[in-house]
Amino acid sequence: MTAALEQELRTAFPFMNTCCECGDGWFQLLYDLCQEITNRYEKDNKEVDIEVGQVKEEFGTLRFYYYHKDIDTDSEELRKDIEQIVRKYEKNSNFVFEMCGKEGAIRTDIPWIKTLCNDCCKKFE
Repeated sequence: MTAALEQELRTAFPFMNTCCECGDGWFQLLYDLCQEITNRYEKDNKEVDIEVGQVKEEFGTLRFYYYHKDIDTDSEELRKDIEQIVRKYEKNSNFVFEMCGKEGAIRTDIPWIKTLCNDCCKKFE
């Protein structure tokens, strides 16, 4: 992801303090993911207590690794909700090409597993 887009994520979501090892096409996916995380914390009137360790593409889909900075046993429901939000966006990345952001699908008919839109798939062929 370009430095400018990474900076935009960091500005909007201070907990996004890591490099995004993926293409620009997933910017909106990541932005929406971070916004939904923020909204969930706001619902409980809590500050976001996660730190993002790594954001990358693996086997054609998004991987969003994070951990909670504070151990708060009263926040078990919140933690489960955050986990569900992250898994939802990781799953949604199956349908978005990480380079251009267009709708795509997991392709296994190329030398590696990749989510590609139809236009970009033609370029790879």
